[in-house]
Amino acid sequence: MQTTALQINTPLPAEMTARQMNLLILDDNEIDRQRLKRISEKAGLRFTCFEAHDLESFRAQLDAHPMDLVFLDYQLEVDNGLDALRMLVTHEKQAQALPIMITSIARHDVAVAAMRGGCADFVTKEELGIEQIQRTVAGAIERRIIVTSMNNAHVAQDAMRSSLARIARTSGSDVARLLITTIRKLRGLRGAGALDPSMTDSLDSLEATCSDLHGLLSEVDGIVRPTPDGDAGRRG
Repeated sequence: MQTTALQINTPLPAEMTARQMNLLILDDNEIDRQRLKRISEKAGLRFTCFEAHDLESFRAQLDAHPMDLVFLDYQLEVDNGLDALRMLVTHEKQAQALPIMITSIARHDVAVAAMRGGCADFVTKEELGIEQIQRTVAGAIERRIIVTSMNNAHVAQDAMRSSLARIARTSGSDVARLLITTIRKLRGLRGAGALDPSMTDSLDSLEATCSDLHGLLSEVDGIVRPTPDGDAGRRG
């Protein structure tokens, strides 16, 4: 294990420089491991580096430390990087690890298999350099942020739908009547002509909100309460 805290001015996301990352390098060649560490240092990464030369030592490192970034050499002495990738993505402690596959030569089939297997990126050893590491790691982190944001948005939407469906099933009709009553009272106040003109915009906004909520509730109610024809169709 080797620790480095080198910081230089590079166009790296804050995620890469704000804290010390755990970096794991799987490669059966000691020279290649050292070269990758030096390039990563010069690229501005702040990391504690762990090393593995085969799947057994790789698994031991995964069991011992939560990793942020994992470089996987495809061509190992016995196994290959795809075996290591499967081990990584299924490991219960490594859900946040970003895997990047590295090969000696460009192979389309390996690249496709790696990306389908969960790799954040795929590069050849001859491409390795400071700028390439910066682009590769920055791109991997940015893609992870986008995917996480999309997943969180889907979770929020599902939670909202569940809440609306629960309201529609339990007290939807009462809420709908309350909204209709509120809209009628707002229109009555406006029609009486006794309001301060400065309140008109606020009343209009409140009525629009109530109308939108009533329409949304009616839409959800139509989804969770099947029509008689739909019930008959299922019984048939």
